[in-house]
Amino acid sequence: TTAGGWALNTWYHIAVVRNGSSWNLYRDGTSIGSTTSTNGIPDLTQTFNIGCDIYNGTVENSMNGWIDEFRVSKGIARWTANFTPPTSAYSAVSAAVPMQVIYYE
Repeated sequence: TTAGGWALNTWYHIAVVRNGSSWNLYRDGTSIGSTTSTNGIPDLTQTFNIGCDIYNGTVENSMNGWIDEFRVSKGIARWTANFTPPTSAYSAVSAAVPMQVIYYE
């Protein structure tokens, strides 16, 4: 087990949900943290990177793990209370912003 109760070699369903100015972090359907913020989310015109930062063309802060699915929902708070995570794949949609998942060793 790592810091904060995260077990190594374990899959988790992670959801970050914004509902107005309330933000919640869910792990496997249970809220594990929340905050409030009125800061907006920027309208991205560049590639949205998942799993690392890219600074001046260099991969930095890469995640050590795997991502099975990733979904961004605009205009809807998918969960506002504890929930049962889905067990089937999300349906395919087209992305308006180019997205890339970086796997880097």
